[in-house]
Amino acid sequence: DSHNPLTNRAIQSEYPPGSVFKIVTASAALDTGQTNADEVFWDKGVYVYQGWSFYGWDTNGLGKLTLVDALAWSSDPVFYELGRRVGVDRLADYARTFGFGELSGIALSGEVAGIVPTIAWKQATYGEEWYAGETLIDAIGQGYYLATPLQQALLLMAVANRGPVYRPRLVDQVVGPDGQVKQAYSPELLRTVYLAPQHWAVLQQGLRQVVAAGTGAGVFKDFKPAIAGKSGSAETGRGTTHSWFACYAPAEQPRIAVAVLIDEGGEGSAAAAPVVRAILERYFSLYGS
Repeated sequence: DSHNPLTNRAIQSEYPPGSVFKIVTASAALDTGQTNADEVFWDKGVYVYQGWSFYGWDTNGLGKLTLVDALAWSSDPVFYELGRRVGVDRLADYARTFGFGELSGIALSGEVAGIVPTIAWKQATYGEEWYAGETLIDAIGQGYYLATPLQQALLLMAVANRGPVYRPRLVDQVVGPDGQVKQAYSPELLRTVYLAPQHWAVLQQGLRQVVAAGTGAGVFKDFKPAIAGKSGSAETGRGTTHSWFACYAPAEQPRIAVAVLIDEGGEGSAAAAPVVRAILERYFSLYGS
């Protein structure tokens, strides 16, 4: 667009977060006691609610799944059910806790906050009531939710750190022509997400299984060190799909978080994940594993 030639998509473009957002839904369900690590769900390929059918990405069904399995294979029916249990407004509370709908405060102009929908938000924005089915769609990162790629990276930072999220910076220190440090920047805690240790463990195990055996296994086969991540495919409403993949690495002692969006790129594991792999290969070639 000749009138907007320098859009910084990392902070100025808003997209449906897709299945990466299932991390938030899982967190909300665990923390509010709506599920636990031992519950077994049955993904039949379709979730029927109030007479409406909500389909999963695998319409044949993924079978019996724990929450870790549901994250690994990105089961839509499981997260429809968890969204129903949690509710739209409570889900929004957890989304904001993770930084959705908020500015990170990165030192760049034009950052946008995205959208975290609630019942009151829809009434104020559209003058319409909230429909129960919309909660199910929101729980898988579709519907009214919008997020920036930076917010997705900060979500993975929260899981990697088990709570602490630091303000993103572009500059570590300023060095003068004489080689002396003129100004140094220390890490600044932006927020802390509080979940029980066992709940963080479930999330981390699920994201590890995404890459070890689930939707990201093919792209990251034989990749070292081990990583943890989440794929996402977000429908645009135009018959196309945005491709997401977000991760942190190494899985056991994280040092880097990455989120990649391929605008209308298709499936997350097909388009965004290979780009993430290339980024990580370069990072670890420079800094070691």
